Amino acid sequence: MVSGKVKSSTVKYVPLGQLHVDVAYQRIVKLHRVKRMVASYDPNLVGFLLVGQRRNDSLWVIDGQHRLVMLREAGLSKARCSIIPSKGPAFEAELFSKINSCSQSVNPEDRFRALTQTPHLGTQEIVAVLDHLGYKLKLRRSAPSPMTVYRITPIIAMYHHGILERCLSLVADIWPEDHLAFASKHLSAMDVFINVAGDHITDAQIIRKLIQYPISKIQQFTNRYDLSGGSRSRYQAKAMANICDKRVRDKSKKISPLFD
Repeated sequence: MVSGKVKSSTVKYVPLGQLHVDVAYQRIVKLHRVKRMVASYDPNLVGFLLVGQRRNDSLWVIDGQHRLVMLREAGLSKARCSIIPSKGPAFEAELFSKINSCSQSVNPEDRFRALTQTPHLGTQEIVAVLDHLGYKLKLRRSAPSPMTVYRITPIIAMYHHGILERCLSLVADIWPEDHLAFASKHLSAMDVFINVAGDHITDAQIIRKLIQYPISKIQQFTNRYDLSGGSRSRYQAKAMANICDKRVRDKSKKISPLFD
């Protein structure tokens, strides 16, 4: 037991066996999340568990339950804790609610911006491809403009699918002046299109077919589908596939059935 009753916030190393979790207000532990945390364990990222010391001196984790479970699974014996006086479960539950309602995850753009300042391999490769193709990288909320990437999520997806340079080259070759083509949802559609059908059609064929249609026209084709049955990106990819299939008489060479 931690010696002495705390009168204000106190930082101490506490044996894990002395830390309790009140299931009345704590969330259910997500074991898959704990597994990821154990696999990527870094003592510098654990931080402090927020712990309430009740009137009977027992210690209850208010914030940091998943980190507590991770430390136990990793075979550690103590945790760094910021201990505060607790008036009981109701006090802790209210504080737990306030902490989680105010917390905000780092969005992909901010995380990517931070990683550009590190030797992170994937980030450096993405930046190199964008520079090579003449794209600008402006990770902030703004209206899309030609040859500019504002949202990083579809770019990361293309990178992980191994088709980043191919997708961005096609967009730049087909719609270099069409600002709509560089919006996140349309980059995502190109990612889906190439990921599904890229092995069945050449870039030259794609360019020859799609260059005749501005993105606004492809949007109109997309809106004809019942969009309640799947992602808009996949339906737009299917619309592009239908365009590429025009005047293709050999059914075995059509790519649109790949999206059914």
